[in-house]
Amino acid sequence: MTQNLFASQAPGLTAPLLHIFDILPGQPLAYVTRAILLAEEGTVTLTTLGGETVTTLPLAPGVWHPVMATAVGAASVRIQGGC
Repeated sequence: MTQNLFASQAPGLTAPLLHIFDILPGQPLAYVTRAILLAEEGTVTLTTLGGETVTTLPLAPGVWHPVMATAVGAASVRIQGGC
């Protein structure tokens, strides 16, 4: 289901391009993210393209979660993000 949601946001792509990085909780990322993959269960704080800040419910690890955001801060220390 996650893959179907991602495909609806990015037609023609079968999976996001991967960028792997380590961040600390609350540390913002300075580029738009299409989908995230958490290394462990946790919440993610998203700032939407409209400037609204939203914190997710706990997200499962090892599953792509489609997002479209200008900054991401995570409860998990390690994130894989597609952009």
